[in-house]
Amino acid sequence: MLLLNIVGIILLIIVILISVIILVPYTYVIMGNSIENKIEVSILWLFGMLGIAYSKKFNQEDELLINIFNVSKPVIIRNNKKVKHKKEKKHKNPKKNDKKWNSYINKAVIVKLIDTLGKIWRELKPDNIFADIKVGFNDPMYTGFLYALYSEFSHLLIKENIQIQPVFDEQSIKGKFLAGGNIWIFNFLVIALGFIFSSPIRKIMILKMKERGGAQYVR
Repeated sequence: MLLLNIVGIILLIIVILISVIILVPYTYVIMGNSIENKIEVSILWLFGMLGIAYSKKFNQEDELLINIFNVSKPVIIRNNKKVKHKKEKKHKNPKKNDKKWNSYINKAVIVKLIDTLGKIWRELKPDNIFADIKVGFNDPMYTGFLYALYSEFSHLLIKENIQIQPVFDEQSIKGKFLAGGNIWIFNFLVIALGFIFSSPIRKIMILKMKERGGAQYVR
């Protein structure tokens, strides 16, 4: 009886942990600054109690900052320039009955894939965007073309706090930007399951199982 209680408590703890991982959102922030010459990507969880931040500094060593309950631990990432010798992979002889996955690609699969990618983008799309950038190309014609595009869609970009200023006398990209949003693992699981069990993908999986001699009863 005691053993069953212990197993029950362990299973309950596992269920709670999985529920927290799936249901509590992750917050991400992407920022860049030309003055400091760096780009930083941060992911926060449990309302900021856990987090990880990757900082890419140009011409400097990258840095990884791990935060656990407000205790931060920086980790320097050294650029290893040594070339590693790749091991030769043994190529397995493909079975005669096996077909490549691209042979199953059809219009229905492509449509479903595009729809799924659209759903993923809607989940990843930043909730807040800010950008103030000065852009200049080597050829002023390209700078003018970029500014024409910006003017055409400025009514949309201003709503997102995106400002682009053309620079015609030099080639440069200067400024700062910031984007952030929330990621829900549960939503990604729903999207993934919806894609896997959709009719086009399910048909491919059934065909593969039949070709390999399994699940002949599946129609």
